[in-house]
Amino acid sequence: MPCCVTMDWPDRGTEMKLPLFAKCLLPSTFGGLAVAALLLAAPLHAEPTGVPTGPVVPGEASAAEQKVETTAEDKPRTPIEVRYVTDRLILGMKANPQGTGKNLKLLKSGTRLEILEKRGAYSLVRTPDGTEGWAKSAFMVKDKPAILVVEEYKAEIKRLEDEIKRLEAGGKRVEIRPDPAQKQRILELEQALAEARTQLRELKERPAGATKSAAETPSTVPGAPADSRETSVWLPVILALGGGLLIGAGLAWWLYDRRLRRRFAGLRV
Repeated sequence: MPCCVTMDWPDRGTEMKLPLFAKCLLPSTFGGLAVAALLLAAPLHAEPTGVPTGPVVPGEASAAEQKVETTAEDKPRTPIEVRYVTDRLILGMKANPQGTGKNLKLLKSGTRLEILEKRGAYSLVRTPDGTEGWAKSAFMVKDKPAILVVEEYKAEIKRLEDEIKRLEAGGKRVEIRPDPAQKQRILELEQALAEARTQLRELKERPAGATKSAAETPSTVPGAPADSRETSVWLPVILALGGGLLIGAGLAWWLYDRRLRRRFAGLRV
């Protein structure tokens, strides 16, 4: 026969029988949860050293991310070399060499970049409008990409055509023999340009949630690190709460067994 205790409720004048194990389980469980909460309080509220605290303005990177080393008196840094964003790419510019946070700017293919510093897989670059930030070095090339070379060829052809028209209008005849090698080069570059434009058009036509910059990562998406950080934050909370429940259940069973043995002269029921 299960051992029960009697609880009186003065306001109703009735009796309620509660099993002894349940009476032991409730306070033990709450005690275990309280211990888990105390264990979690210290790491959750501790502020890491070296990281500035204070409100974060939405849409702006933190002061730690925006901090970029500068020379004395904030003089403009001299670029160590010049590179261009490679073909078929939209490259993201970050505020730090770790590649975290929001993009300061999206760099399209053919953008001229001045390399100010190299650190790991990232380089500190400056755009023609003066914006400085960190971008992946693997997506920069020394030679001008096809998109720029084609435009230069087109501008040169237009200049020659205008010059011919001007001379012919003045009563002079000019005979220009086109270079076959140059014409073949122009055709190759125009084909590469068409492929690059197709790639950019496909990126723009993707849904907003699926459009990802090729500069961010070839095999992963930028959202993955954020999800992993959220998981790492909640994992100790879940483990601590589960441990608290197990401790409470174990303590309740021990109290229950101890009271039964004391009541029945040491015999297990």
